[in-house]
Amino acid sequence: HKLNNILFSSLISYENKKSRSENFESKNYTFEELRYGPKFSYFIQNNNKIDIYYQYSNKENVIGDFETLTQNKFGISSSFSNKNKLALNGELNYYKNKFNGNSNSIIGYIMMEGLQSGNNLTWTLNIQKKVTKHVDLNLNYFARKSDYNPIIHNGSVQLKANF
Repeated sequence: HKLNNILFSSLISYENKKSRSENFESKNYTFEELRYGPKFSYFIQNNNKIDIYYQYSNKENVIGDFETLTQNKFGISSSFSNKNKLALNGELNYYKNKFNGNSNSIIGYIMMEGLQSGNNLTWTLNIQKKVTKHVDLNLNYFARKSDYNPIIHNGSVQLKANF
């Protein structure tokens, strides 16, 4: 529902995901996940916006070791662009994962989407610049931090020519 420059949206979903491996039984899972997430968006001008959101997720593996995950995610993201063909996108997320099971297993990794049990932070920055009529420059940065691990930084640079 949009009121002036503010939009409120909400997501409720139930998912069932299955994976079977004939050769690696430890990779078999059946996840049942319930997810709820409200989001507030503030539109500044010309499709520039800031989002503030929360997502609750409860995920269960209903076979094997019956792992469970309760995840609370709080985040803020922004998108800005101008007439000079420059676009900036950024995002900051805080995750609180409560995982029951072996967090170092493949099932734990999949359920927590590569994050760790406990507190996690992720942040991204993407910059897109139109250099010429046919050349675009993309800079991407992604980082994550968990309770007992150092910050992991990832980045990429892409120069794209359109013919």
